[in-house]
Amino acid sequence: MKKYLYGKKLHLQGWIDGKQGLRLSDIAHYSNMENLEMRDNELAKEFFYDKEQVTFTVNGRKLNPQDMTANPVMTVYPNRCFCVCLSGKGNDADLFNRFKADTCIEVDVLRLVELLKAFTSHLEGVTILHQGVNYYPPLIVGAAPDFLEAIFFKRDIYSVENEYRIALTIPAHRKFFKDENGKALPIFCDDPNDLHHMFMNSRDPMINKSYIVSVVYK
Repeated sequence: MKKYLYGKKLHLQGWIDGKQGLRLSDIAHYSNMENLEMRDNELAKEFFYDKEQVTFTVNGRKLNPQDMTANPVMTVYPNRCFCVCLSGKGNDADLFNRFKADTCIEVDVLRLVELLKAFTSHLEGVTILHQGVNYYPPLIVGAAPDFLEAIFFKRDIYSVENEYRIALTIPAHRKFFKDENGKALPIFCDDPNDLHHMFMNSRDPMINKSYIVSVVYK
């Protein structure tokens, strides 16, 4: 399975050369991006329901939609995680512009996931999830989304990105990692100026770039 990552050569060349591995970002990073077209509140997903099309029942009694002052909204808070966002569109002119990118890297997703699982196998409870993003409309009239997979839902205004997301999830009770000296390091930080990233680095440059299929520069 091949997907595509867009970005700037300045930041991606180290990975392309094998000097470092791929970067995964705290999902909160996407709520604070300078590029407004990419910015999205990934920590709170709001689902609005058409009150005329959805039935709401409280204590066995059906609510009259005419008594509702607005369409009901359900806010879901996905578990915080580290992720990398790819696209199903390769070398796409619109995405180069949207992401303000000058580089598109074709990625072997299954090879990347295989390595992520190997790199994190010693971290108890860490799970690698990956799938295409589900885009939902401003008003939901059909069945409710699977809220357990909320991390893979985005509003349909982002559908042009055709996103494929890889998420590294961490048990909620785990607050720290330990470095090679045994020092505890906070996994996440709530300071928007100090959001954390995770690099999947190997000492072997060939491993670092083993899931890169091709590179196109604009």
